Amino acid sequence: MRNIFIFTFLFCCLQIFPASAREYPFPASDTIAFPAGCETHEIMIPVNDTICLAGTLTIPVDGQALHPAVVIVSGTGKQDRDGKFGNHRPFRHIAAYLASQGIAVLRTDDRGTGQSTGVYAEATTRDFADDALLMVAALKKQPGIDSRRIGLLGHSEGGAAVMMAAKNSSDVAFVITLAGLATDGLTALKLQNNGLIRAARHQNDTWKQANIAFLDRLFGWVAAVPAGQRLEEPLKAKYNEWLKQQPDTLLKILNLKYREDIYIGRYLQTADTRWYREMMAYEPANYIPFVQIPVLAFYGEKDVMVPATENSENLERLLKQGGNTRYRIINMPGLNHMMQHCTYGTPDEYITLEEDIAPEVLHLIGKWVEGKYK
Repeated sequence: MRNIFIFTFLFCCLQIFPASAREYPFPASDTIAFPAGCETHEIMIPVNDTICLAGTLTIPVDGQALHPAVVIVSGTGKQDRDGKFGNHRPFRHIAAYLASQGIAVLRTDDRGTGQSTGVYAEATTRDFADDALLMVAALKKQPGIDSRRIGLLGHSEGGAAVMMAAKNSSDVAFVITLAGLATDGLTALKLQNNGLIRAARHQNDTWKQANIAFLDRLFGWVAAVPAGQRLEEPLKAKYNEWLKQQPDTLLKILNLKYREDIYIGRYLQTADTRWYREMMAYEPANYIPFVQIPVLAFYGEKDVMVPATENSENLERLLKQGGNTRYRIINMPGLNHMMQHCTYGTPDEYITLEEDIAPEVLHLIGKWVEGKYK
């Protein structure tokens, strides 16, 4: 979510963004108020013998016997149930607002985070989709929840996870995505890294063009290796062959000179993992056209992580391909990947901004759910 979706180019150039892009020194705020009388319940959801998800269920107390409900599914990187980064808690803010609109919300700590057990690094997007369906199943057993009106809300990679889940279960009544990934994995990787490189405010065009070209080649090498095959040997062979043909001037621009082995070794720590390989091979056409329930999707027009134009257009194309006409896709002016009003849209800016999430996004979510399911 708040961390860089796929970290590749930062291995070369950690100086691109200031330290605030990588550190979150501010204490979390506890000032988000829930409606008077709102009930909160701590819930434990077993995944298997070793993994249990811990979460908070918020249920409005408004005289209604049954309420529609939303399950929040986070994006890339370990996050707690509040979605905490810096002094921001966007998931807590979403839960409080929706409770005020008569909508229940379940949010959990990710695997291996907070009170949830398991090892986050061993999970993939498919696992997160399965976790979301377990949360839906848990909600169906809760008093005060209308089992026919339970939807999923996914952010970033969580947007892909909720589409996977919705394809595989008739228990999901609707889907909401915030900056939800809707391109294939290789395209997403290129778009994100290219966006981050182009947004680097203290680098010249020569540096930007060189890094974009190198990473495009690197990602192509990775994508060419079958998902079931170990990556290290074929990738190093391609990389070392390429190195021999490059002038020192280019290697210095790429910050590879004298650290060629360090770079590829650090990259492989991320790239030669089950999560990365599956994400690289992710194909939304295998899921989105099969989602026949209502969909509400938001994209920030200043998002450099999941660019609005490419993702919103592909999402609409795939929904239409499947014959789904019950969708609304909104590209929000001035918003970043975290759905905050911003200046640049880059990750270093997130924690410096005042709002957890743009109020107009909350308002639109509430009205949309209310209009369809209350």
